[in-house]
Amino acid sequence: LVVKLEEGVVYDPESELNIDFANRSLFEINYPVDHPFENIEINLGEGSVEMDSFTAKNININIESGNIRANDTDADHSCRYSIKDGDILISRGNYNNINAEVGNGTITFEGSIAGHDNKFNVLFGSMTINILKSVRLYKIYAEAKSGFVGFMGRRTTRVREKGKPDSIECNIEIGNMTINLEE
Repeated sequence: LVVKLEEGVVYDPESELNIDFANRSLFEINYPVDHPFENIEINLGEGSVEMDSFTAKNININIESGNIRANDTDADHSCRYSIKDGDILISRGNYNNINAEVGNGTITFEGSIAGHDNKFNVLFGSMTINILKSVRLYKIYAEAKSGFVGFMGRRTTRVREKGKPDSIECNIEIGNMTINLEE
């Protein structure tokens, strides 16, 4: 696992790691791939977070301006990614109750989702969501206030699909989104 941050403080109570690197341009933290975390919380004014092969029960990352890139990352209980200005890129993720929101920028998600509270929100920008499970596993609500929703090959402004208890909600104020569900 490699976590890269561009400003702030890192504190890991389990290993008593507390590092202030506000004056450095890049900092890396390396953990064994099989090292699961209970809770991860990262708050940055400006900067980027990159995670590879990462597992945690709860993940909470807030950035004013920057990017989040999560590759092969799992959140067993809950996950919240929030950026005011920047992009969220998630590839090969497994999430239970994910909440990803961007003020100005993009959300790109590819992975599996479970749970009753999964939300993707963009104020200005775009969104691409590729869920790697059957459409029949989810209740889906998606809406574009000014723009369109591309859902399973059709183009509209709103989607309401009934399914099992797990739900996905996608909202975009100004911009376009594409949602694909693979079996």
